[in-house]
Amino acid sequence: MARWRGPVKVFSVVPLPWGRRSGVIAAALAVLAAAVGAWSIPASAAAQRAGDPYPQVLFDGQNRVNPGERILSVSNVSRLTHSWVHSTGTGETIASPVVAGGMVFEGVYVCCGENPSWIDALNAATGKVVWQFPTPVAITAAAAVAQGTVFVGDYAGTLYALNEWTGKLKWSGPSPGRQFFDSSNLTTFGSQVYAVTDVPGLANQAELEVWDMAGCAAATCTPQWTAPIAGNAQGGAAVTSTNIYVAAGNGQLYAFSRFGCGHQQCSPSWIGQFSSGAGDDPNGSLAVAGNVVYVANGNGAAVDAFHSSGCGSPTCKPLWAYHAPGINTPAGIAIVGDRLFAAAGPSLDAFRLSCKIGSVCQPIWRDTGAGGGHILEANGVIYGAGHAILFADEAANGSRLWTVRTGGSDTAPTVANGTAYFTVLADDTVLAYHAKAAPSPPPTTRPPTHSPTSAPGPTLPATGQRTPALPILVIALLLVVAGVGLTGIGRMRKH
Repeated sequence: MARWRGPVKVFSVVPLPWGRRSGVIAAALAVLAAAVGAWSIPASAAAQRAGDPYPQVLFDGQNRVNPGERILSVSNVSRLTHSWVHSTGTGETIASPVVAGGMVFEGVYVCCGENPSWIDALNAATGKVVWQFPTPVAITAAAAVAQGTVFVGDYAGTLYALNEWTGKLKWSGPSPGRQFFDSSNLTTFGSQVYAVTDVPGLANQAELEVWDMAGCAAATCTPQWTAPIAGNAQGGAAVTSTNIYVAAGNGQLYAFSRFGCGHQQCSPSWIGQFSSGAGDDPNGSLAVAGNVVYVANGNGAAVDAFHSSGCGSPTCKPLWAYHAPGINTPAGIAIVGDRLFAAAGPSLDAFRLSCKIGSVCQPIWRDTGAGGGHILEANGVIYGAGHAILFADEAANGSRLWTVRTGGSDTAPTVANGTAYFTVLADDTVLAYHAKAAPSPPPTTRPPTHSPTSAPGPTLPATGQRTPALPILVIALLLVVAGVGLTGIGRMRKH
C-alpha cells in the first residue's frame, strides 16, 4: 500500500472492521435517501395529496361518506367561505354534483324534460367551464365518473359515456321507451355501470340495466343484462362485490347477484318489504354498510335494515328499524362507524347503528333545524342541504357548526379536497365553499436576538418550492464511497 514518508511520522490507512463499515454505509444510505427525497418532493406534496375526489352520489357505490377528506374538519368548517358560483342560466341543477380529476360535473335539466340540455364540466378551483356536452333532452341522472369516463343519463333513457378530459362522446346506450327519473343516480363498480330507468307515466314499470363500462365495438351499445322492477324506481342502485340492490317506491327492496344469471333478463335473489306508507313515492334512500342494507322511503315511517344476504326465503322482513320518517331524497342516509345519520322529514337524526332484532331504534341526538335534506359525512362533519339552508353539523353531537341561507330547494352536497359543493334549484347555481385560514395571532414585541450589524439568516424556501438539498446529497455520496471503499479512521503509528 502506498505511503507518505515524512521526516518524523508515517500515517497508515487501516480498514475498519466489517461491522463498523456496514454501520457507516447504512448511515450514509439513510442520509442519501433523505437527501433524494428532499430534492425531488415538493414541500407541499402532503397537502396536494390530502383528500379524495367524490366521483358519484354513493361514494363507493354504497354510502354517502367521503373517507378520504382530511382538509375540512370540525376544527375549521365554521370558517367556510364562498369560493365561486356557477350559474347554468336557463337550466335547473336538480342533480347532485360529483368531483373527479380536478373538475366538478353537473347535469343540467331544462324544463320540462323534453328540451335540449347539457352537462357542465367545471374547474373545481375556479368554477369556470372546462367543457360542455349537449343532449337532446334534459339530464335527469346524476353523473358518475370512473376510469377516465363520465357517465350521465337523460330524460329519454339514454346513457352517455364521455371522455372525462374533453367531453367527447365515447359511446351511448339508448333505452327506447324508458327514462331516467328526476334526481336518479348512476353507480359504477368494478368494470360495470348500473342504471335504473322508468317507463314514463306508468307505475310499476322500472328496470335495472347493467352496462359494460368500456362500451362495445360500436358507437351504440346495449346492456349486458337487465332486470324488471315492479314499482317506480327510487334513486339508483347500491352495489357490493357480490350483490346489487334497488329500492322501489312501493316498499320493495330488490336484491340481485352482481354476476347476473347467464341470461339477458334476470330475476331477484330475494325481495325485502320495507316501510313505504301510502302511495308509491319514488323518492327515498339506499345504503350498504358491513353486511346490512339500509333503505327508506319518502312516505315511510322508518329506515329499515336487512341482512345483505337476505333471509333464506324469497321474501324478507327487516331485521330492525330506525324511527326516521319521511326521508324523500336519494341522499338521506349516511353510515359512519357505529352511527347512522338520517335526514328525516322533521329533522336530522343520529342513531346507534346496532339495534335489537325486531326493535325500532330512537335517535341519540336530533337537529330540528335540518330536516328533509340531503346529507353527506366527511371527516367528522355532516354536511346537508334542504329547506333553503346549507349546513354543517358535528357528527359526534349534532351541534351546528356552519349555516348559509339560500333562495330555495337545494340538492345533495359533495365534499372533496377541502371544498364543499352545493347546488341551489331556486337560482340554478353550483356553489363552492372552502375554509379560510384561521386569523393570525397579534404580533408580540421581542428583544432583538442579534446586533444591527449581524448578517441576515438563511432564506427559507417558499411553500411548494423544492428543498435545496444538493449539499446533503454530495455529503451522503462521499460517505457511501468511503464505506464501500473499506476505508475508515486512520490509525497513527511510528515508522
